Amino acid sequence: MNIIEIADRLFGWSAAGPAVRAAIIVGLCASVESLFIYVSNRRERIIAMKIVSDVLWAVHYALFGSATASLLNCLAIGRETVFYNRGRKKWADSRIWMWVFIAAMLSSPVLESVTSGFRLLLLLPAVGSALAVVGFYCKNTVATKLLLFASTLLYLIYNTAEGNAMGVIGTIGPIVSTLAGLIHEIAARRAAKTNGNQNAQ
Repeated sequence: MNIIEIADRLFGWSAAGPAVRAAIIVGLCASVESLFIYVSNRRERIIAMKIVSDVLWAVHYALFGSATASLLNCLAIGRETVFYNRGRKKWADSRIWMWVFIAAMLSSPVLESVTSGFRLLLLLPAVGSALAVVGFYCKNTVATKLLLFASTLLYLIYNTAEGNAMGVIGTIGPIVSTLAGLIHEIAARRAAKTNGNQNAQ
């Protein structure tokens, strides 16, 4: 079985138009990049890699025809730009940014509801993105990863229900990355605590 046959079985490549094929390619790039987002213990590095991921997913969902998911990723780019500068730029330190982005994320389904009607399913990525806002606002990287894990699970359910195979694959990467990052960070903190106790004796 060659790569075209595999792509055909997974994504319906042969029957897909140019936009959907482009969406698949961009989604694959985003999926590979997402494997490395949450492994780092540095908040700034996590956010920087998440910006790259959100740019790719915004393009993917736009090509796939999901206005709500694409808009959420565009809002996420703005969110991460602000939170990346938190502690660096005075304008980014205000807590009001967190509430602005939460409100923006939760209101995002309105756009798609106007054009294609309201569906409860649209709330999943909206709530997931709102959880991510709180996660990126936190300075504790363990709390960040836990909230982003919950956020990604909601996106996984949404993509599964929408029949977006590329989106499903794309959410698996962050889930694996988040779990790996959590295990690594918790182990590192325990090791540091143990070494600290030994040195104190």
